[in-house]
Amino acid sequence: MSQFKELKKEHRGLWSKEDAKKAREVFKDALTKDFNDTYGTDENDLASWQKLCTVLDLNVPDDVESCREQVKSVYVNLVDLIETPYTGKPVKHFKSEAKLSECTKKEEKYFPRDNVNAGDLLKYLLRQIIVPGKGKNYPRRRTKKNPEQLNHSPKAYIKQHNGV
Repeated sequence: MSQFKELKKEHRGLWSKEDAKKAREVFKDALTKDFNDTYGTDENDLASWQKLCTVLDLNVPDDVESCREQVKSVYVNLVDLIETPYTGKPVKHFKSEAKLSECTKKEEKYFPRDNVNAGDLLKYLLRQIIVPGKGKNYPRRRTKKNPEQLNHSPKAYIKQHNGV
């Protein structure tokens, strides 16, 4: 992620809006493919779940369901999860989805939510970042009374908050 920010900084003013948009899409594809290559795509593959448990410094169970429960119990930024094999830094655990959301927004480390290359394992790990729950297992409510909650994409958030 930091490499992409540096690239954007270097090319500020040189890229057209269309070029910047294309670069962002290529970067999103690369993030998703990197996750798939590192952790797998099959949400029923025990080895993939065990690798996630290991990288997240969790107990490593012998069955898929127990691994899922372990992973589901933690909140981590997926960009950090992808970068950890390269940086050697442990993945930071957050106390809640709201805390994860706060940090993700602050550091602008959004993971592409609807990437065509995303496997089922990755889709299982995605959290609500734009409009998070208030804590573990907090039910998310989307009502017609609060329409801004209906679109959770980073693009919609950025558009709403930056007027782009």
